[in-house]
Amino acid sequence: TIIGGLLTINGAVFLLWQYASIDAEYPNNSGWLPFMKRHLLVSPDALREGRWHTLLTNVFSHSTIVHLSVNMILLHSIGTSLMQWIGPGRFLLLFAGAGSVSSLVASGYHAYLLPWLESYWDAPHRPYDGSLGASDILFLFILVPNIKYLVMFVVPVPAAVCIYALSAVDLVLAFTLNVSHTLSSSF
Repeated sequence: TIIGGLLTINGAVFLLWQYASIDAEYPNNSGWLPFMKRHLLVSPDALREGRWHTLLTNVFSHSTIVHLSVNMILLHSIGTSLMQWIGPGRFLLLFAGAGSVSSLVASGYHAYLLPWLESYWDAPHRPYDGSLGASDILFLFILVPNIKYLVMFVVPVPAAVCIYALSAVDLVLAFTLNVSHTLSSSF
């Protein structure tokens, strides 16, 4: 199935990140980590250098097992319903389009808004390697009518309420310069 394929790709890329991180600690390493950072993280620099593919490839990367697990649980549970509603072709287009647009927005934030906020708040500039993850794609799953998320796997809450609450938290964190802790995850 398409969902199974996306889950498999995400899991395989996560394992590659783990291997690359361990491998990078050894002399004469294989060079996987720089390759993965170059091709699987999106950033303003990546886009300026013409690596537009990172707008999509970063959505298959996840920084921690918790990050991967939460996104994959949501992808499976909500993505399955969404795919049944709009069909597999449209689902893949929505997935790719949402991933690319959210990556572009994240890069724009880091290129333009974050430097202004750092200046405004007189905060030191923090280095930024790039963003990864498909968290922002999951925000589009609000399109599924009448769906409810089980918050903490118990409390049923309408998707719209969850999405708006998560978006509000993400905006507050972003505007208070807690960008390493935003829900849309940065690496």
